[in-house]
Parts: sequence; C-alpha cells; structure tokens
Amino acid sequence: MPSDSIIKYGNNLTSLTGVPQPNSTLVFDACGLVQAQVTFAIDTSLLSQATEIYETGVEYPFSCGVGMSSYKYHVSLTKGDVSMLTVDYMGIQGGENTKSQIVGVSTTTAQPIETHPKFPDFAGYPDDPASWVNNATFTKKVSTEDNSIQFSFNGFGVAKSTDGFAGGVNIKAGIRQYLKPLQNIRGTIIFDGIGKSGEMAGGIGKTLSDTGFDLLINNTQVTGALNGTYCLLSSANVETIGVPTAPVATKVVYDIMVSGDDPWDADLYEEGF
Repeated sequence: MPSDSIIKYGNNLTSLTGVPQPNSTLVFDACGLVQAQVTFAIDTSLLSQATEIYETGVEYPFSCGVGMSSYKYHVSLTKGDVSMLTVDYMGIQGGENTKSQIVGVSTTTAQPIETHPKFPDFAGYPDDPASWVNNATFTKKVSTEDNSIQFSFNGFGVAKSTDGFAGGVNIKAGIRQYLKPLQNIRGTIIFDGIGKSGEMAGGIGKTLSDTGFDLLINNTQVTGALNGTYCLLSSANVETIGVPTAPVATKVVYDIMVSGDDPWDADLYEEGF
C-alpha cells in the first residue's frame, strides 16, 4: 500500500518569510511609483505566521535603490505541503510623493449673465437708461441709511411690435445665465505613508498655496493655470494602501477648478493646501 508520509529533500522551507522564487517583477512608472511582486515558497504549516508578518509591512528583499514595503499578498496551495506566497510591494522613487498625474478637461459652467465681460455691450449701463438695449431693464435702489445707490438687473424683455427685432423675436429674452468656459483638472498623487493627504482633504473649497500649486499642477500647458490663486481644490478622495492604521502609501484623486482669466475671489475663497 502507498505511504501517506512525505519525504522532504533540500530546503525545509521553515523560514517565516519564505524562500524567494525566480521570475520576480519590478515596475517603475513615469511618476515615481515603484511596484514589485515576489513569490516565496513556504511550508504550509507556517503560512498563518508568515502572513501575519507580511501584513505589517516587510521590506522588499532585493536592492533596487528604492525603499519598498509589502502591502498585499495572495497564496497558492501546492502539493507536498508547500505554499506559494506572492507578495506585492510598493515604494516611491526620489521623495515622499509621486509626481502628480493630471488630466485636463475643458468644460463650461453656468454663471449670472451680469458677470459676462461684454454685458454692457448687449445690455447697457444701469445708470444710463439711454444705453439700455435688447429690452434690458434695471432697477435703482437708494439706501435709506447713507443714500448710496445700487442697481439690479431685471432681465431682458420680450420684443414689442415696434422693436424691429429680426423675426419679431428678442433672442435674449429671458436669459439670466451664460455658459462660461472652465478648465477642470483631475489629478492623482500617491504619498509615502499618510503624507500630506490630510492637508489636502482639509483644503477643499480653498485655493492653492504656492507649495500646493507646485505639487498638484506640474504642467501648466495642460491646465492653463497661472498660479494657485486661479486654482480651487474642489474634491480630494483619499484611499489608504495597506493596513489602514499604518498604510504603506496613501492615494489621493483630486479635482481642481481653474477660474480662467480672473483669480478666485479671495474674500470668498481663502488659501488652503
């Protein structure tokens, strides 16, 4: 009858970090992120102890000029009580964070018609009724406290029979908004550990400092942004990689709205990250 006992030869695979196998991979991307994958052979009876070690972050076992730690693994059970433990490592080349990978999207956003740069040309000046065109009307209000005068725009009226509009229609009738061109930037950056991800999350709804601008906007030809005062951080989605309490890295996907020709109003949007 066949024996159910196993006769082992060579390495007994009792090292808790396993024995590295051939065909490991190492990938460097253009933004400075370095990832590696190594497969280790280990005695199956020691598997639970080994995975506990790799969960806490183990340094990459080979020299490549970049410090990397383990953050993920998977196991293949093979015959002979041998398990293959494949470990993924991550690190950042040359600093505490990767370069930002950005995508520029040109879009439009609805703005009050009064803010259009050519508004006086097609509506007129509120204090000069003779300049009003396209059936635009304004209301004058005098303050009872200091006699100061303010004007508000009432809108464009419909055409009358005597107005002479082409086809008898005022094409501006009822218009209260216009679509303003806007550049929206979607970026991705990865920090070593937690890095500055918390500062980014706290900077939502604020403009960028010089430091934040240099870090998050690394190609002004794509974004068209002149400096941080033109950039409003509108979102920052934070993802920890590895153990949440002590991550190997933190990935942040963020959005920045670029205001165009004029910076964001400093009275409304303070400087943040």
